Amino acid sequence: MPRNNLRPGSGGGRVAGSESHLSNKVHMADDFDRIVGALDRFDESRLLAVCYFCVGAVSPVVHKWGARETTAAFDEIVDIFGVGDEKILNENYLAKLESLPESEQDDSHKPAYYVMRAIGVASYCVGASSDRTRLDRTKSACVSVFNLARDFDFECKDDCDAAVVTACCTLELDAVVKLLSGSMDDSQARRLARNHSNALAKAFDDALPGVVRNHNW
Repeated sequence: MPRNNLRPGSGGGRVAGSESHLSNKVHMADDFDRIVGALDRFDESRLLAVCYFCVGAVSPVVHKWGARETTAAFDEIVDIFGVGDEKILNENYLAKLESLPESEQDDSHKPAYYVMRAIGVASYCVGASSDRTRLDRTKSACVSVFNLARDFDFECKDDCDAAVVTACCTLELDAVVKLLSGSMDDSQARRLARNHSNALAKAFDDALPGVVRNHNW
């Protein structure tokens, strides 16, 4: 699975375009850096709520192109985050993710490549549930989702001129981080994360046909 820098990558964006389009890309990346930086103030429970947001957001990719065992493993992890039972997520779950058939796919012209990217998000989130580097892993999960959103927008550039999925990712994560900064119990935090995750998941789901058309799958 790919390594992720904490700075959103330049890949997945339009290689040519107007100055205003490029400026919007820069502003979104800057906004995203600001949002992720706000995670520094979060405690364990809030970081895990953000992980729930991330892993749920990319689930349509797994449901579209993942093998049956991959979909089942991914859904189990989403459900575990949903009920706040992350204490059971141990190295066995990481090993299971690493053994999934798409986990080593590096050919971006194959559907399994995007499943591998989603598995990477899940791996960061599972690692965050029990690791001392929880903050860094949560940030890496967020960046992974953002970069996948950028790639989807690039693949769908002929269908829509705007960076729809990237904008939705930035908007929904910003809302989650701001709202989680307030006072609420863990169950409220999970419901909030789920609602905003569902909104981003819909953006990914809506973009799937464009990715299929672009690759002639």
